[in-house]
Order: sequence, then structure tokens, then C-alpha cells
Amino acid sequence: MSHLFVPAIPWRFLMARSWTVARLVGPEDWAGVHRLWTEALADATPTGDATGRQVGAERLEQVLSRPGVTTLVAEHDDDLVGLMVATSDPLSALTDSACVTVEILYVTPARRGRGVGHLLLAKAALLAEQTGATHVVCNVPSQSRDLNRFFARMGFASTVTRRITSPAALRRRLSGEEGRPFDKVLARRRSLRARTGLTQPLEIVQPRASAS
Repeated sequence: MSHLFVPAIPWRFLMARSWTVARLVGPEDWAGVHRLWTEALADATPTGDATGRQVGAERLEQVLSRPGVTTLVAEHDDDLVGLMVATSDPLSALTDSACVTVEILYVTPARRGRGVGHLLLAKAALLAEQTGATHVVCNVPSQSRDLNRFFARMGFASTVTRRITSPAALRRRLSGEEGRPFDKVLARRRSLRARTGLTQPLEIVQPRASAS
């Protein structure tokens, strides 16, 4: 009588494996996308408080649904654990070279170091190939050391530094209202002298000791 040989299989291989997938955002995902967006803003803010930069879920859906904007999510065990927002635009206003720009790449802390960022970036590369883009560009917060290191490992080179200010602050600088701290000190001293009628600094005279 012959017996069927069944090899022993370790229990860990019999358990269902959990996979992480990257896909386009769906109508049912916007609440999770808003959560990830909020976490990404807080993660990119030095103080961790991005209250002033918050947007509502409906407004966020409108912005990320515009033509030229591609929103992808990473899903693990029915939970959204990663977000990438990419745009398709010319590399700059001075060239016709098309590029895909990764505006936001965010992975939840619990899933970092598990290949989720690689999975999302692979979608960015695929998008560039499908649209004929010659470059993939990323916008990385300057204070995010870990994210800058990640993109550097992925082969992204630093090309330009983008600085930002408000129109009002720029106007003040251009008009000279905000000078250097030393200039402000000198200006206050001149104003004090003008109000007191002094043209020379006060001379402090030490009293003489009386003769014994």
C-alpha cells in the first residue's frame, strides 16, 4: 500500500500574507486622504502644528481632482498608510521639457521602512513613462532630514533652492522698514538723542573720594 507523502510546511507560510498596494484614489478614500494630508502637513511643520494650513475634506478633494494632478494611496490591510500627490507640468517656464513632480510623499510612521515609499515612487516613474516626461522632480520640506535623505538615496539630485515669503513682508523689506538689528539699535539711539536734545552721549562722572 502506497502512501502519499505530504511535506511539512511551516505554519508561517500557511498564514495569509498581508500585501501593500499602491493605487489611484477612489471615491471612498477621500476621508482617509484628508487624514494623511493633515498628518503630512504636521510632519512637515517644525512645530508640528499645521492648524493655519488646514483645508476641509471637500476642498481637498476638489484640489486633488483637478486636471494634471494624480493622487495615489498605499493601502495595507484595508487601511490607507501612504499618500503621493504628483503633477504633470513643464520642468520650468523656460523649457518645454515635461516632468512629473512629486508634490507630497507621505508614509505613516508605523509603515516606514517597509517599502511603501518605494512602491509609491514606482508609480511616479510609471506615470512619467506613460506621459513622456523626461524627469521626475520632488518637492521636499527643507527641515525634513529623513525625507531628504530618502530622495537622495533614490537618486534625486539637488538643483535649486526655493524660498518663500509673503507679499507684505517683501514690500516691507523693499521699503527698508525691516533693517538689520544693528541698524534698528542705531535708529533708536538717534531718535532718543533727538527727543532729549543731546548730540553727544552722556558722560558718567565718578564722584571723587573725600579726603580723610
